[in-house]
Amino acid sequence: MISNDLMMQEIKAQSQLFGLCATELIEQARKLVRKYVSDKVNRVYVTGCGDSFFAGIACKETFLRLANIRCEVYQAMEFSRYVCPIEVDQNALVLSISTSGKVARTCEAAMRARQKGAVSIAVTGNEGTPLAKASTAAFTVNIPNVIGMAPGTRSYAASQLSLICIALALGQERNVISSSDAAKVLSDIGRIGDAILATVDKDMPIISSYVDRYCDASCPQRVDIFHVLGNGPNSATAQFGSMKLLESCSFSSIPTGIEEWAHSQYFVADAHSHVIFIAPKGASRDRALEVLHAIPVVGATSIVICPQDDEKLCAAADVAFPICLDGDVPEWLSHLIYAVPLEMLSMLLSNKLQRVGLDFEKRPWLKEENFRQIYDSKITLDMEERK
Repeated sequence: MISNDLMMQEIKAQSQLFGLCATELIEQARKLVRKYVSDKVNRVYVTGCGDSFFAGIACKETFLRLANIRCEVYQAMEFSRYVCPIEVDQNALVLSISTSGKVARTCEAAMRARQKGAVSIAVTGNEGTPLAKASTAAFTVNIPNVIGMAPGTRSYAASQLSLICIALALGQERNVISSSDAAKVLSDIGRIGDAILATVDKDMPIISSYVDRYCDASCPQRVDIFHVLGNGPNSATAQFGSMKLLESCSFSSIPTGIEEWAHSQYFVADAHSHVIFIAPKGASRDRALEVLHAIPVVGATSIVICPQDDEKLCAAADVAFPICLDGDVPEWLSHLIYAVPLEMLSMLLSNKLQRVGLDFEKRPWLKEENFRQIYDSKITLDMEERK
């Protein structure tokens, strides 16, 4: 099982990163943008694998809102071997994310972007990583590597905050966003960071009680599978949350959008399906409320992650995991905190079920083979293979 102390430290430590946005991270982003990004850059690509890929999805809208520049997000292999050869040129900014900086496909993506003349910036743990060396420049946030001991949470927050700071720096350099509006964004980010600890304290007894009740074999609505639903920037939260459930205790879950779930998995949901709605104030909140009212028809259990003052959503769900954030923040920043209850759920499930998802300590051969596939895979730089 996952150490409660270790993973709780990881979850709470995320809040410490948010204060860096107003100082170290934003200044680092401004220096990189001024030095490497010209006015000719007309689009942004973000690429990575796993949590790094999800961070890009979460922040896609940020570049359009803060810098008025379109952003496309691709899984690293998709980008390096399908997108880069036919789309990328000297007018592109490519942000390749890997905290470890060792992921072969992400390094390949950065190298291929440079081959095409793009500005290739690594978002990584330090300037000495292979990814940093493969890129034009590096944006660095030094996060301790905990893989194999606890599912990573700080690294995911760091990747998101890095992308937001780069978008903000781009917007300011291009005079798209004023100094006062930039300060408001940084203030909102700071409030979200402060709210993480309050949310942890509020949700711990609620999630613990939920796990004790619904993970009991005698419970008629015992959870066998999670459906994790999120839209917009929180489609990434749904995917990230599902990954944490996998990494912590090998628990099966299906991440998808609220609308798509209503058209598909709704018809196979049953008494052992638990449906998690990620529902901040925003464009999909009304649809979340509608679909919540349909859950009793299939006998499933509904869970909502929503603002603590959203009485209608809380009343419509069987269980509510509240977000304790004073005042409103834009939905396009909500992904910075809405993953927290899912991180706590994965931790408490691991302990309740006495299961470890990756379990590298007991299965070192699995770690060895997995790392070989991810870190030591052959990097291919032949751009002519898809004529």
